[in-house]
Amino acid sequence: AYTTAIRTVGDILQDYDYDKKIVGLGFGSKVGGVLSHCFPLNGNPRNPYCKGVDGLVTSYMDTLNSVTLAEPTCYSQVLQFASDESVRSSNEVEYTVILLITDGGVTDFVETKQALVQMSKQPISVVLVSKYYSYKL
Repeated sequence: AYTTAIRTVGDILQDYDYDKKIVGLGFGSKVGGVLSHCFPLNGNPRNPYCKGVDGLVTSYMDTLNSVTLAEPTCYSQVLQFASDESVRSSNEVEYTVILLITDGGVTDFVETKQALVQMSKQPISVVLVSKYYSYKL
């Protein structure tokens, strides 16, 4: 289900990205035994970019074999990372689209709401895809 969502949305969006570099971030997993709410899917915190949708899917699948999925589900750290990255690379033609794919409700609601409000002043859109039909943010 996740790879289908990544491919369906990613294949459309990557056509608007000249370099096809996609930041791939994970959340809600134990990485090296430590719970993390924002980690690079490719394992490289200094360069979390994947090459296109194929690279993102490959990194996602590789990550599933090396982490343990865990709760709570917190989005704010991933959103803040994307916001900070947008500010760092900002120029007049840059626009960021965040694809957030989840299977559960948000635990850090207040922090997520604050991050979304902050991001509303930036050239950023957030696309939320849930694998459940009755989802509330």
